[in-house]
Amino acid sequence: MKRRQAGQERSRAIDHLVKEAFEELRFIQERFFSLCTGDLVRLADRVAGTFRQGGRLVTFGTGTSGHLAQILANALTHKIAVNRPPLPALALSCDASLLGDLAERTSAEELFTRQMEALGRRGDMALAFSWDGDSPATLGALVRARESGLETAALLGRDGGKIKNYTDLALVVEAEKPARVHEVHLVAAQVLAQLVERHLFPL
Repeated sequence: MKRRQAGQERSRAIDHLVKEAFEELRFIQERFFSLCTGDLVRLADRVAGTFRQGGRLVTFGTGTSGHLAQILANALTHKIAVNRPPLPALALSCDASLLGDLAERTSAEELFTRQMEALGRRGDMALAFSWDGDSPATLGALVRARESGLETAALLGRDGGKIKNYTDLALVVEAEKPARVHEVHLVAAQVLAQLVERHLFPL
């Protein structure tokens, strides 16, 4: 009997945890899109304009944010809803061997800067992902991008951190938990890719 009661209590606790997480995510996501939909549309306009002018989207981030950058680059290079030519988007976080070498030989602030210096050019756009807005590697890349004449934008969390001050356009998920910020960034990245595709290849 005691074992059954303990199992039921554990099940109720897990159900409560899952419900709490979903409710928290829904609240944060609704607030983000309520406040930032206009900025997301403007970001899509700028990315589409970059592609129209022959520029590329250079996106990056560390950890999970790096994976989100790859997801966005993949969606733009491949397709979302229509058959179309690939769009020139690249994620600096894809080359594991290069990043490992750079991590051994440079400071954290310079993890992406050499790639940005080599690949970023005037007319391109740099788009950063950072859950707290304070990633040294991400900030370093944005500084280098601005020095190279690239337009800059970022998807950030918490209060936007230091990175917010180095972007032409920042979209901030006002949340403290990394998981919630990443989840909303994922949705925002997918919507961004859809908007860009719709701009350039209207149905």
